[in-house]
Amino acid sequence: MELVLYLIQLALDFIDKRLALKIAQTCLPYIDIIEAGTPLIKAEGIKIIKDLKKMGLPVAADLKTFDAGRLEVELAAEYGADYVTVLAAASDITIEEFLSACNKFDILAVADLMNSPVRRAIYLEQIGMNYIAIHSGIDEQRKGLTPFPILDQVRRTVKTPLVVAGG
Repeated sequence: MELVLYLIQLALDFIDKRLALKIAQTCLPYIDIIEAGTPLIKAEGIKIIKDLKKMGLPVAADLKTFDAGRLEVELAAEYGADYVTVLAAASDITIEEFLSACNKFDILAVADLMNSPVRRAIYLEQIGMNYIAIHSGIDEQRKGLTPFPILDQVRRTVKTPLVVAGG
């Protein structure tokens, strides 16, 4: 029998710091990971990670790194991120630099497969990515799309733990 573990991650995709912190505090008893969403990081800066870390749960920084892989991980590490994301569509060099920095700083690496072919998951697994995210973005969700159509394909393709978001 296969053991499946589910963790609940709260995505704070807001642009208002006070609202994000209030929602995180309210949801704290029900979640396992707090995510500093991309809009929040862009609006408030990467230092928001430090504020979220004070709540006592692991923090995921949804950087969606596409370039400067090592530098972005170093910045997230400086403020205490436990997980960081890179886009699977980034170059192999960027992803490898990103993963190397994650290993150096003991941060879990998540590759977001959004808009990438399922076969890209094979490469991500081969290089040692900690997690692969199957993700429908906010714009796609507004049109009724979910990550579920490709979830089964990816599950059959790799053994790397999966993250599912957006639906």
